[in-house]
Amino acid sequence: MSFGQPISSFPIVAVRSFIEATRDTGYKSTGAAIAELVDNAIEAEATEIDIQIEPIESAEGKQVAIRVADNGTGMKPQVLRLALQFGGSTRFGSRKAAGRYGMGLPNGSLSQARRVEVFTWTRPGQVWTTYLDVDEIAAGRLQHVPPPKRFPQSSLVAKGPSGTVVSLTRCDRLDCRRIRTLEEKLAPELGRLFRKHLYEGKSLRLNGQTVSPLDPLFLRPGQNLTGATAFGPPLEYRVRIPSSKDKESLVVVRFTELPIDRWHELSNDRKNQVRIAKHAGVSIVRAGREIDYGWYFMGSKRKENYDDWWRCEISFSPDLDELFGVTHSKQKINPTEALSAILVPEMERVARELNTRVRKKYALIRHQGPASKTTQKLESRDFLLEPPKALRNVRRTGDQLSLSVPATSTTAIRGLRFALAHRPSAEPCFYEPRLRADCVNLVLNESHPFFTTVYKPLAGDGRGAPSAVLPQILALLFAGARAECSINRVKHRAIIRRFREHWSDTLAAFLS
Repeated sequence: MSFGQPISSFPIVAVRSFIEATRDTGYKSTGAAIAELVDNAIEAEATEIDIQIEPIESAEGKQVAIRVADNGTGMKPQVLRLALQFGGSTRFGSRKAAGRYGMGLPNGSLSQARRVEVFTWTRPGQVWTTYLDVDEIAAGRLQHVPPPKRFPQSSLVAKGPSGTVVSLTRCDRLDCRRIRTLEEKLAPELGRLFRKHLYEGKSLRLNGQTVSPLDPLFLRPGQNLTGATAFGPPLEYRVRIPSSKDKESLVVVRFTELPIDRWHELSNDRKNQVRIAKHAGVSIVRAGREIDYGWYFMGSKRKENYDDWWRCEISFSPDLDELFGVTHSKQKINPTEALSAILVPEMERVARELNTRVRKKYALIRHQGPASKTTQKLESRDFLLEPPKALRNVRRTGDQLSLSVPATSTTAIRGLRFALAHRPSAEPCFYEPRLRADCVNLVLNESHPFFTTVYKPLAGDGRGAPSAVLPQILALLFAGARAECSINRVKHRAIIRRFREHWSDTLAAFLS
C-alpha cells in the first residue's frame, strides 16, 4: 500500500536531512572525531601520521583547515569510494582492529567540517581523489559519492610510495577557532587515546611537533608525571564471546597507586594541570586504543576526592563489543549487566581498599605535616653549612651518594636531607641523632615526658590542627641532631652523648 505515492518516494534514508542529522552524532570533542581518521591510518599499517591545522582564505573569509596524512597502504579507487559511503567498508563487522562499521571516515569528518576530500595512492604518481560536501548534498546536487579522479601528486604534502591524505575544510564545528588553543587540547587527548600505539613506535605529529603518549596510570613516561606503582597483579577474566558457544576472550584490569607522599604538596593548579585532581576513573582500552574514560564497574561506590590518588585500566578485544556496549563512534561504552556481574565485585572491592589506603596516608600526612614542611625548609638551607667530614668526599653515581654534587649549579653543594621518626625506648635520651648516608634521622623517644606532655599535644596527635610553634621546636631539635652528626672524633661524640643523656634526665625531672 503506497497511500497514493510510488514506493520509490520513500527511500530508507532521506539523504539531505540524514547528513545534517549525522553531523550531530555526538563526538565528545574535535580530538575524538580526528581519532577516527587516525584509527583508519593505523588500520592501513601506517607508521607515520601527520596532522596539520592551518588557516586558509576562502570566499567566507579566514577559516581553519585540518589535514591528516599517513604513509599507510592507501586505497584503490573502488575502495576509496566505498570508504566515503556511510556504512561502506571492506572490513564491515571485522573484530580484528579498531573499525567495524565503516562510519568513521565520513562521520568523524563531517562532524567537524562541511567538506571532506580524500587523496590516496597505492603506488607513486597514481593519486586518486573524491569528496563529500554537506552543502552540495543539502542542495540536491550531490546524491552519490563522486567517482574518484586522478590527481597530481606534486600538489600534495605527502611522502612515501603509498598513503592517504584526508582534508577537512569549511570547519564549522571545531572545539575552538584559535589554532594554538586547538593544538593544546589535541596533543594530550590524542596522546592518551593512542598511547599504546605510540609506545609501540608509531609516529604521530601535530603541526610538526611529535605527540608524546600520555599514560593516565602514571607508569610510563610521556605527557605525564611518572611514579605510580602497580597495585597488585593484573586481574584477568576469561569471558565467553557472545557470538560463540565455546570461545572466550580475555579482559585485563590493572590498578595503580599514585605517590601521595611525593605529590600531595603540589598546588591545586598543578594537580589539575598534571591530571591528578578531578581525573579519578577507569580507562577503557579496546584493541589498544582508549575509547572511554569514566567511573565504570564501581558498583555502589561513589566517587570521592580520595579516589584521585589511584587509577584503573580495562583492556579488551573487539570480540566483546556487545558486552561492553561499544558505540560506532568508539568513544563510549554501555556495559551489559552480565559483564558488570563479572567485573564489579572484585573491582569495587579493590577500589574501596585503595580509597581506604589513601585516607590512611592522608591522615598520616596531616599528622606529620609540620615535620614534612620543616624538613623541606631545612634541606633548602642546609647547603649553607659545612657537610660532615666523613661524607665530604662521597660522590653520587646513579643511586650512590654525593654531598659534593651541585644542587642548582656547578659550584653549589647540596645539603643533607632530614627525616623524623618516633618510637618508645627505655633509653634516657629524649632524642637520638643518626646519620644514614646523606640523611640526618631524628628519632624521638615516645617514653620521654617531653614527648607526651609537650611534643604530642603540639603535634595535635592527628585529631586537631598542629600548633604554630611546632616547626620551631622541630628546627631546634634537628639543629642539635645535625650538629652532633657533624662531630667526627669518637671521644667527642661520647662527651656529647653523655651531655644529651644528662640534659634529657634533667628535662624529665623538670616536667614530672
